[in-house]
Amino acid sequence: RSPPPVDSYTQGKVELSSTGPVDGQQRLASNGVVARDWWRLFGSPPLDNTIALALAGSPNLVTARATLAAAEEAVIEANAAFYPQLDLGTAASRQRQGGGTSRAGTATHAVTNLFSIGPTVSYGPDIFGRDRRFAEQQGALAQYQGYELAAAYLTLTGDTVAQALNIASDRAQIAAIEQIVASDQQNLELVRLEMQAGKGAPAHVPAAETHPLTAPGPLPPGRPAPAAAQQPPVVVRGQA
Repeated sequence: RSPPPVDSYTQGKVELSSTGPVDGQQRLASNGVVARDWWRLFGSPPLDNTIALALAGSPNLVTARATLAAAEEAVIEANAAFYPQLDLGTAASRQRQGGGTSRAGTATHAVTNLFSIGPTVSYGPDIFGRDRRFAEQQGALAQYQGYELAAAYLTLTGDTVAQALNIASDRAQIAAIEQIVASDQQNLELVRLEMQAGKGAPAHVPAAETHPLTAPGPLPPGRPAPAAAQQPPVVVRGQA
């Protein structure tokens, strides 16, 4: 039976919402090809450098590449069974044989040196298909290792980009909270100046001093710790 005549998971066109007032309309490309260096679409040189460090220092990629190379060599070795085997051999021997008796009555011996060199050609026909099945098995294993390498590459780059975006978000939140704190501290100073000038209400000063973003103490709720925002890149690059 032939497959159903469909080319998408939905019957109609998928409309994606805009990501913001300054961003363009998002589009869904059903048959598009994702570039290998897809993160460059963000247009961020620091992100490109972080990805380059992650790819250069990842032991998982080194292991996956070595495993794939070994699997490809196994495929070459398995396919060698379909061709004649050519060997080149050398041999050397020395023999001593009794030749007779000399005039003086002593025995004489003849020494013979024998040297041989030549090729040997052999070929085993694959009558029952054993070699062919083994070659197919090694090819499938090599293909599997190729997918393993691609998965390790995609996982590493995806996790690195996700960590970088989280760090950028944390830094933006820190900057926004610091601006709010600076604004609240400025309002507190204005309230104190009004009190000194006799124009402010006494209740305004305690209210401004106990504001969660103005009062001294630990970080306000929702503010990420700077150390936590700096640590992920070191771990992602494999240089911890």
